[in-house]
Amino acid sequence: APARRARAQAQAQAQAAAREPLEWADCMVRDTRSFRFAPGNFRKDKKLVLQVVKKDGNQLQFVTGELAADRDIVMEAVRRTGGAIRFADPSVQADKEICLAAVSNDGMSLQFCGREQREEPEVILAALRQNGLAFSLVQRMLRGNR
Repeated sequence: APARRARAQAQAQAQAAAREPLEWADCMVRDTRSFRFAPGNFRKDKKLVLQVVKKDGNQLQFVTGELAADRDIVMEAVRRTGGAIRFADPSVQADKEICLAAVSNDGMSLQFCGREQREEPEVILAALRQNGLAFSLVQRMLRGNR
C-alpha cells in the first residue's frame, strides 16, 4: 500500500507539472519517481537525464532512445546504482570501464555486464571485492565454459 500511494503521488505530481515545462523538469529532479511518467521529449534531454540518474540510477530503465547507450549517462547511473547496468544498451554493457564502475558499486551486477567483461579478471576481482556473493555468479559462468 505505501508503494502504491507513493507511485500515485509521483504520477499526480508528474501530471500537474506537465502543464509547465520548467516545473516538470524541477519535479523530476526533486522526485525521480516522476521521471517514468515524463513525456518522451523530457526523457531524451541529456542534461535532465543526467541529473535524474545521478540521484537514482535505476531511472535508467525509463530513458528512451540513444541515451540508453550514452556512456556518460550510463556511467552516472551505475556509479549511483551498480545494478542499473541491466537497463543499459548492450553496447555499453560491453564497456570495461562501465562494468568496473557497476561491479565496484554492486558486485552482483556482474551478471548484467557483457559476456567479454564477465570473463575479464579485473572485472571479476572488483565484483568479488565488493560482494563475496558474486562468487556464485563466477562459479556458474566457469561451469558454463567447460
